[in-house]
Amino acid sequence: MVRMKFLQPKIVDDYNNGMNKVDQADQLRSSYRFDHWTRTRKWWWAIWLWGVQVCLVNAYVMYKHAHLYIWKNKESTLLSHYQFQKMVALHLINPEKYPLSRLRLKRRCGDDDSDATTLRSGSDSTKKKSSTKAAIVNDRTLDPEQGELRIRLNTKYFHCPVRPKAKDPSCQLHRWAIGNPKHKNRGSILHCDCCNINLCFDCFDLCHKISDVDRLRSEVLKVIRNENNSE
Repeated sequence: MVRMKFLQPKIVDDYNNGMNKVDQADQLRSSYRFDHWTRTRKWWWAIWLWGVQVCLVNAYVMYKHAHLYIWKNKESTLLSHYQFQKMVALHLINPEKYPLSRLRLKRRCGDDDSDATTLRSGSDSTKKKSSTKAAIVNDRTLDPEQGELRIRLNTKYFHCPVRPKAKDPSCQLHRWAIGNPKHKNRGSILHCDCCNINLCFDCFDLCHKISDVDRLRSEVLKVIRNENNSE
């Protein structure tokens, strides 16, 4: 690439530097606009929906700016423009099933279809299942970069320990570390309200501080050995 000087009309320079990125805002607004059908309706609908779409664009810009430049998150972990607007729409339809707190993470592949199916069918079975069943714990979900449980390392959210929802809970890190999905351990079992997993008292702190999966497994195995020796 070679830098070179060139002449351009002054009006072009004034537009690019004095319009406060109006053209970029219009481009984002027109990407997923939903006011095409209002042209034959009441005239003030177009004005109202234009304002709503501008608010959505500004909210998305603030969402990306806060995560990238204030909280220093990677762009790959953020929602796309389409996913952001869809989550806002789903929240307006059903605030309990789709809280805005889900905007903090990138959604998994396939979630879009399940959301649409649930809304069309009107069934609450998905909601009941997700509210009672803990998240899956394995090497993939515990990955600090791409895992579904990477939120465990996010200190911006309060990982509140609450009473487990299961009748006979067990520490999921114990089961993962020893490779036995039916392992039962004694002691106090807590449920992380943010990560949606059951943990024993000792593993609760390890899960939220150790990012490396192999090191986390070795520390959990130490906890298990200490428990066995104490018995």
